Order: sequence, then C-alpha cells, then structure tokens
Amino acid sequence: MSEKKDLIPIEDRVLALQELETIFAKAVRQRELVAQYIGEYLKPDRHYYTVSPGQKPSLTKEGAELICLPHALKAHYYLLSGPEAPPADNMPYQIVVKCGMEAGGKFAGESIGSASSYITRKDGAHKPRQNDPGLCHNATLKMAQKSAYIAATLNATAASEFFTQDLEDDQTSTVEQGESGGHWCALHKTVFFKKGKMKDFAHPIMGADGQNTGDWCNEQKSPSTEETEEMKHLRLQRQLFALLRGEKTLALTTEQCVEWCKARGVESTREVSIAELQRLIAEANVSIGAKVAPKKEGNKE
Repeated sequence: MSEKKDLIPIEDRVLALQELETIFAKAVRQRELVAQYIGEYLKPDRHYYTVSPGQKPSLTKEGAELICLPHALKAHYYLLSGPEAPPADNMPYQIVVKCGMEAGGKFAGESIGSASSYITRKDGAHKPRQNDPGLCHNATLKMAQKSAYIAATLNATAASEFFTQDLEDDQTSTVEQGESGGHWCALHKTVFFKKGKMKDFAHPIMGADGQNTGDWCNEQKSPSTEETEEMKHLRLQRQLFALLRGEKTLALTTEQCVEWCKARGVESTREVSIAELQRLIAEANVSIGAKVAPKKEGNKE
C-alpha cells in the first residue's frame, strides 16, 4: 500500500515573493535586452548624440522610434494648450502636447512636450519657424509632438538610464527668445498666447506631473511710463482741489470751491481743457500768496 504524502499549501507571502522574484528577473532581462539592442542598432550622431563630454547622450526622434519598435508602442497625441489653428496675427505662441504610449491596447507611459512658434537665430534675431502662418503652426506642432514623443519613449521603456531628452538648437533658443521679449511668462517658463475669444494673453498652469491643473496664468500689462491726456487731466484736477481745500492753503468748502471756479468762468472742471486747469491752478497759487502775504508783513524782527 503506497503512502500518500500530504500536500502542504504554500503560504500567500511565499507565493507573493515568488511572483516578485519573477517580476524582478523579467525587469533585469528586459534591461539587458534594451542595452544590447541599443548597442547593436542605435548609431551615434544619427539616433543619439553627445552635447558635451561627460553628459548623458541625447536621444533623437529617429532613435526613439527604433526603441519603440520592439516594444510595439503606439503613440497618441493630445493638444493641451496653444492655438488649434494658425493665429491671424504674427505674435509668438506656445504649443503644449501630451504623448500617450500604449502597447497591445494597454497604457505604457506618457509625457508632455512644448515648442514656441519663434526661434532665435545665431545672430540673435527672433523669427518665426516659417514665414507662412500655416507652415509655422504646423512646424511648431510637429516640434511639440517630437519633444513629447521622445520623453514618453524614455518613460515607457526605462531608457532614461541610457539617454536624456533631445534638445536641439532651435528648441533651446525658444527659451532665450521668450525670456528676452514677446509674451513670456518668467514664473512658469512658457509663452503667453491669445486665441479665439480670449481677451488677453494667458497660458494654462501645468502641475508638477505635467498635467493641466485647470488654472490659468494671465499676462500682467506693464504700466505705461508715458502720461496720457486723461491721466494728466485727472492729475491737474486733484492738484487744483488740493490747493483750494487744503487747510494750509485756501481751506475752502466743496460749495466754495464750486463758486470759486464759477467766478472764473468754469462751470465744471471735468469738461475744461488742460490749459484751463493750468490757468486755475496758477490763479489758486496767486490767491494763496495773497492770503499769506499780510502775515509775513506783520511779523516783527
């Protein structure tokens, strides 16, 4: 009679450790395959390049496509901010795009990329990417998609161990252009834009995770250093009534101020010219001088 051995069930924690070991072994093997694949198929100065010695190589769009190939990654793009169509004016704008990666219908990773419609040439001049508004918008959109695609590839395949984000000359120069002029937001390091029914320039605020927070940053209008006619008129009005009502000047009441102006042919200071206000101020100063003059004459040395 054969002896029956009792089956001892494996504890859940032991099973979990076995599954974890399998996952880690898979990750290690995946890393080895990626490193081997990069060494065999990605060529320097074509699929990646080094900006300066000691720095991690920068991945190009063509190199990112080769890395995505064995992973069977498919990219989907979403416009987060920026004009959907070429703007009517020639003002600089920023396009922000999100690239989502999926493999076999399952989410694999995502990231965002942005690009400005203006670039800085070597001589320091700022110019659109293309002279034609339609071509410029298309080129800006493609550049934003390219940036998002490379970043999403690094996130989805863990290739950031080997490469960093591709930063071409015209990409880095857009930051210089924005900081030196145009509708640039120094706080969020992006460009303000205006489209559709927007009354002023603004941009959406992105969170630390690269997602749109739903809040907007509005461009603050710089106060003009040049005084307008309206501002000057208002300033002279205030100056006049300060002279008429001041305790150390004429000390008139509101009713007396009105009568004082009427006696000099002015019904309302709001409707007179700047020259008339200047004349009234001069006469007020004369009246103040006449008021204090007797006090000075009466003083004994």
